[in-house]
Amino acid sequence: MEKRPLPLRSLVEEVSILDKGNADFYREMQITFENYYQTGKEMAARYVAEGPSGGNPFMETFDRAAASMSVKLDRVLQQATTNASKRMNEINQNIEGIRVVSEQTATAAQQTSDASDSLSEQAVSLHRFVGRFKV
Repeated sequence: MEKRPLPLRSLVEEVSILDKGNADFYREMQITFENYYQTGKEMAARYVAEGPSGGNPFMETFDRAAASMSVKLDRVLQQATTNASKRMNEINQNIEGIRVVSEQTATAAQQTSDASDSLSEQAVSLHRFVGRFKV
């Protein structure tokens, strides 16, 4: 029995809290890892106690545990890649939205400037026109 929990156990607990939708998968992965770890320890103990004649026959069991762990890790990597891709798409969409709003703001600012210039010209014209009147 382990004297202290494996770091993966704590990590799985934390990830399960953060990603509740996949908590069952993470628990399965933890069980798969623990099987892999225990199988590796058993194989190592057989090699130490009996040499290759004791460890080699157990290699097939360890290989199955390693293959199962590999499948789980591949799934985690695939999910992480998919999630990262989704997040990047969201970021790109947000950046595009900001670009569009920035262009609209620049256009509106130019229109405001043009309108201000026009009003200024009209004010000068009106001032000249009013200046013609004498009381």
